[in-house]
Order: sequence, then structure tokens, then C-alpha cells
Amino acid sequence: MKSLFTLVAGTAAFSTFAQMGVLNSNEMAPVGSVFTYQTAVNLDVLDTTTGANVNWNVTGLLPTTQTPWDVDYLAPATSPHPTAFPTANYCTFESEIPRYNYYTLNSTAMDKVGSWTTSQVSYSDYQREYVFPLQLGTTNLDTWANTSSTFGGTYSITCIGSGSLNLPVGTFNDVLLVRVKGYDILTIVQYLWVDATNGAPLLIYFPGDDFFIPEAAAYAVNTAIGIEENVQTTELRLHGVVNDELLVSYASLTPLTLYVRSATGQLVRTVQWPASPTPSTRGVDAAGLASGVYILQVQGADGTVQAAKFYKP
Repeated sequence: MKSLFTLVAGTAAFSTFAQMGVLNSNEMAPVGSVFTYQTAVNLDVLDTTTGANVNWNVTGLLPTTQTPWDVDYLAPATSPHPTAFPTANYCTFESEIPRYNYYTLNSTAMDKVGSWTTSQVSYSDYQREYVFPLQLGTTNLDTWANTSSTFGGTYSITCIGSGSLNLPVGTFNDVLLVRVKGYDILTIVQYLWVDATNGAPLLIYFPGDDFFIPEAAAYAVNTAIGIEENVQTTELRLHGVVNDELLVSYASLTPLTLYVRSATGQLVRTVQWPASPTPSTRGVDAAGLASGVYILQVQGADGTVQAAKFYKP
């Protein structure tokens, strides 16, 4: 998959361009997004340096022989258990466990309201997993209670770093380092390098306690970020590492016009694509583009515009 991208609000007016190092609720990965993770070894290369403008270089991570797994972002209504969590408006599915997680997502927070593995777990006191805007210095301590725990527990998040992350699969230039401490019977600490453009963890690290909890890590090896549907475009995804070509999968009932703009709004590419009622993948020429942030705008025949941010390494 391409390094990263996110939706830009409205018609991608550049005066509202997302601020680097800040994650807002409307930038969370939309329905249709899929992240694929690989368990890692050679964990000595992990770097939890804190502060601003950090470059975390963990390209020395090596994959284990474990089969990679996916985290899918779903609308609760399309999951198997929507009526069990009527307040949820956001859902993820972890294929490794497997488990469905249900959340309420609003402008100030993302709260976990329940999950389903082999049975239902409901929270009477929601677990607050993100607060917005999430940026360096953001911190939150929350209590929780659910039907699988006798006493409940606490869950704290602190954003302790911002900068760029070099993974074996590529470089991500807008990343937040978040330390999470969860307490039930045991205290579990994890570090999450979160993509500030879509809220998804790019690297997950459990330092362990050398007794009950083993040290472990996993990193994203593939990403497919969904874009909200409109009348003209039924599916649109960017993927592939952006070097000489940006690959875009789409399905549309009408022809599309694609515009590539720099972060300042300068038009650098225009492409015309035919209608494709069934999913099709085409390339947008990225050769010759300087390293940096770009916006892909996709305009349907009715004038509706979708937009996504991407990086050229």
C-alpha cells in the first residue's frame, strides 16, 4: 500500500488543510479501510524517544513466520452484532483473534462500548481510547467497567512524541507516539505509533514485564484507506508505495477527472478516467514529483469531489 493518506474535508479547500502532528476525529480511518499487520522480531531496534520532530528509525525490524492479519474498519450496521451495541457508530474487526470492537466516535473522543469474540462484552462505563485533538502532550486517564471484568479498571493514554517513522515498508511523515497503560488485574503498557492522518497504529509495541507479559511488536505492512461513497463513485482507494506511480482502485458509474495538487494548492497533474461499474485499478503518474505532501482530488460528472492526502517519499 501507499505510505499514507487521509480524507480532506469538503471539497479539499486548502485553507482547511490538516495540521501536521494533530489527529482530529474527522480524520479517523473511514469505513472500508484495511490495515495488515506483521508480527516482528529483532525488537532491539525499537526506539521510544519522546518529544517533537523525532525520527524513529525501525527499519531493522524483521517479520516472524506468523501469518499477517488484518484490521478492517466497518460500519456497525454491516457487522454481525449491530443490535448488541446500539450506541456504536464505528467498528473494527481484528482477524487475528478474531474480534469485533464497537465504539462511539464524536468530535472530542472515541469510546469503546463493547466487543464480540465468542460472546458479547458490553461496557457500562465506556473505555476512552482516544481524545481529540490528539497531539504531543495530550493525556487522559479513564475508568472502565464491562461484563467480563469483576472490578473494572483504568485506561490512560499520553501522547509523548511526534515526528516521522521509518518502517521496513516505507516512511511515514506524520506520526504520533502514544503510550497506553491499561489496568485490570495486571498493568499492561503498550506504545502505539499512530498515523496522524487516519488514527491507525503503524507500529505496536508491548515492552512486557519479563514475567506474565512477553515483549512483542507488530507493524503495518499494507494499508488500504477507504473514501466515503457518493452518488457517482462507489469505491475509491489509494494503494501501493508512491514512487513513480500512485495506484488507485475505483468503481464509478460515470467518468472521473483526477487532479493532483501540491500542499499549497498548485495543480501538478490532471487525468481523465472512464466510467468503470466494476472495480478497476489505474495508475497516476508520480514520476518527477518532489518529495512531500500532495492532494489527490477526484471529481465525478455531477461535480462532487472527493479528496485524499498522500506522500511522495
